[in-house]
Amino acid sequence: SVLLQHRLGLPTASAAFDINYGCSGFVYGLLQSAMLVATGSCRRVLLLAGDVMSRHLNPGDKANRMVFGDGGSAALVERGHSRWHFQTWTDGSGGPSLIIPAGGARLPLSEQTARAETCGDGYPRSLEQLHMQGTKVVNFAVREVPTLIGELARAMSTPLPEIGFIGLHQANRYMVRTIRRVLELPEQVVPADCGDFGNTGPASIPLLLSSRAGKLPESSGLERSILCGFGVGYSVAGVGLSLAETECVLPVVADSSRNPFIEEARGMHA
Repeated sequence: SVLLQHRLGLPTASAAFDINYGCSGFVYGLLQSAMLVATGSCRRVLLLAGDVMSRHLNPGDKANRMVFGDGGSAALVERGHSRWHFQTWTDGSGGPSLIIPAGGARLPLSEQTARAETCGDGYPRSLEQLHMQGTKVVNFAVREVPTLIGELARAMSTPLPEIGFIGLHQANRYMVRTIRRVLELPEQVVPADCGDFGNTGPASIPLLLSSRAGKLPESSGLERSILCGFGVGYSVAGVGLSLAETECVLPVVADSSRNPFIEEARGMHA
C-alpha cells in the first residue's frame, strides 16, 4: 500500500495499510473504508482488492488451476446518503480446507516445502502452493452464506424477495447457482459471471460489478443490494447497501498470452 501511495502520487498525509483476507477481502475492505469515512478520519478511501493466484498453483493441479484467475480492482469510497449494514461470520476451524501451508513463520520456505508431491486427489502440489478441499468449501458456503444474507435482509428491513441485486463472490458458477437456488431468487438478481475470468479472489465482486456495468442501471432494485464474499478461514462477510449512485466502469482484460492458463480455463468455465 505504501508503494502504491508513491506510484499514484497521493499526498503524504494519506493513511496506507494492507488487509490480507482472501475471498472475503473486498467486503472487509468496505467495512474498514466505511469506518474511516464515518469517523471523519478520511474524506475518501481508495480500496484496492485483488490477487495473483496463478503463481500459487501447480501446473499439474487440474483440480484448482481451472478454477482460479488473476485480477485486481479499485473502488473509491466516500460519504453518501444511504446507510450500510454489515454482517460477518468466522470459523477458523475451516482454515486447513483452503490454505497455502508454507511461507509463514510456522513453516518457512525450504527445499522440502518446494518439493511437489501427489496428494490424495491424485494431483501434484507443494506446501508452497494452494491446497483446497473443494467439497468442504462448497458445503460451508451453501450452509452459511444464505443464512448471513437473510440476516442482512432483515437488518435492511427488506424481505429477501425484494432485494434487487446480490453480488456474490464468484467462486465458480456451480457454487453461485447453488446458493441462488437455496435463496430461491431469480438469476438476474444473483448473477454468475465468472466464465471469462475464473475465481479472482477478493477482486471477484468488483469485477462482477464492472463486467455488468452496462446492465446494472437497468436493474430496478439497486437501492436494495447485497454484496457477499466468502472463503478462506472459513469466513463470510456481507454488506447491504444502495448501488443506485455507484458508477462502475468496464474491466480491462490482460493479454492472455502472458498467462498460459487463461485460455484453457476459459474453455473449462464455458
